[in-house]
Amino acid sequence: MKRIHRLILSRKALDLVALSALECHTRESRGFLLGYLDKKDFLCERVYHVGNLDRNPSEVGYSNQSAVQRLVKGIRLLEEADPEGYSFIGGFHIHPYTKGNNRRIVSQLSLGDVGHEGLIAEDICRFKQIEQGWMEVVVVEEHIPRERPSRLAYNEVVTEPFVQLVLGGEKEAFVLRLEANFLAPNEQFLRYLTPSGKVRKAHISVRKPVPVLTHYETSILLVD
Repeated sequence: MKRIHRLILSRKALDLVALSALECHTRESRGFLLGYLDKKDFLCERVYHVGNLDRNPSEVGYSNQSAVQRLVKGIRLLEEADPEGYSFIGGFHIHPYTKGNNRRIVSQLSLGDVGHEGLIAEDICRFKQIEQGWMEVVVVEEHIPRERPSRLAYNEVVTEPFVQLVLGGEKEAFVLRLEANFLAPNEQFLRYLTPSGKVRKAHISVRKPVPVLTHYETSILLVD
């Protein structure tokens, strides 16, 4: 039986992902997972929420490529000092949920996410994760106003393959759903690589994005 890839997320990392989602609220956003790989387990101890982004309700992109390159160099320097805690293992992106949308669809990766012009394919090349693969977490954030004051709440429900976190205040609550996806480059991905190892941006003769990343069954676990 083929073993399922797992993302093991620390409590501190979960808290920072939650804060990132609450900050952006109605807009998509992006961040990175930092940790290390143990066989097929991706252990995430830290996360970083990217600041230089163009955010809107339906998509997100890098607003400053030079800033991203400086971030990569900085992480590499930290990795040399602490190789077990500062390796790139993947990313997370935030999908805001609005009433009337299908929660299941919102929590899934789209063809645009796994296509050759998507941010994930670009990041796999930038961070040299072609052989290791990439762990991507989709975070769905929902704001729920309360008609009556209620007690404070902080609790999570772990139901593989996702984690649901509830942050409740007296007059409102935020529900976050995190779902992990292990992605590996396929033959289509290699076809779009340039000699320098970047993804080609040439137009293709199909209306829908070409999937260049293969999705494998993934589970997510939470540890203190």
